Amino acid sequence: IIIGTNCNFGAWNHITAIHQITIGNGCLTGKWVTITDNAHGANIIEECDTEPALRKLTSKGPVIIKDNVWIGDKVTILPGVTIGTGCIIGANSTVTRDIPDYCICGGNPAQIIKRINK
Repeated sequence: IIIGTNCNFGAWNHITAIHQITIGNGCLTGKWVTITDNAHGANIIEECDTEPALRKLTSKGPVIIKDNVWIGDKVTILPGVTIGTGCIIGANSTVTRDIPDYCICGGNPAQIIKRINK
């Protein structure tokens, strides 16, 4: 886990990595944010008879959060996602795919609501 400078994290955040999580400079999160690069198992039929807590942790790739990103309360950021510079992620969103630079997004799954013009 790599965290840049001047970042502020709300209470009760959960950041878990088995591969890589990189958080850029100047990022801000609300409370109860989850950022993870892993899951319990590979979601294959052979694992379904095993308790999830006993399955091997797997990663679908790193999480990269670029500079000056604002992440609202109760956001979940899933493995293999890149969030671009200057983005705003609305409260209660689940980020399942990449978000380009300078976007406001929200929802479950998170969708681009607006592109911020320079």
